[in-house]
Amino acid sequence: NQMPKKEVYLMKKIILPLAETSKGKVERGFAVQKTYNGEDSRGNALSTYKFNVKPTLDYPLGQIPKGYNPRGLEEKSSIVKAIRASTSQPNFSLKNRGVMAYCEPGSVKIDHEKKTIEFLCREDSTQGDSDGQHTIFGVEDSIKAGEWHQLNSVNFILHEKNPDQSV
Repeated sequence: NQMPKKEVYLMKKIILPLAETSKGKVERGFAVQKTYNGEDSRGNALSTYKFNVKPTLDYPLGQIPKGYNPRGLEEKSSIVKAIRASTSQPNFSLKNRGVMAYCEPGSVKIDHEKKTIEFLCREDSTQGDSDGQHTIFGVEDSIKAGEWHQLNSVNFILHEKNPDQSV
């Protein structure tokens, strides 16, 4: 009787600051919207989270591993230039779709005291950023240059997903 081998994956912990509401609070149901999507073949609950983040030098969007993304990053593209131009003005999240990523099921933690969201991504490109590489690059470039408007936030959609599921 041999026990089946348990696969071990390198995981990366991602921590991002949540955007505050207009009242200066991170409130349940307002700052983070959670939608239950059923269960995967292993019985893990799967949810989608929608929220806005306020990336910083200490908590950059670039900490998210590069997942499957059919369109590669073109750092000098007109898309990046347009993103970059809009980061120094308020209302960035109204002009930009933001970032979509996949994370490990059950790993999402919201800390209302610290005003952060935390999740785990496998580092083998089966989880992580799946859309928004140009946004990540443009926002990080703006933050490093000190041009990110303090009222801005980035739209974020996070799906819990096992790598054996199709996207």
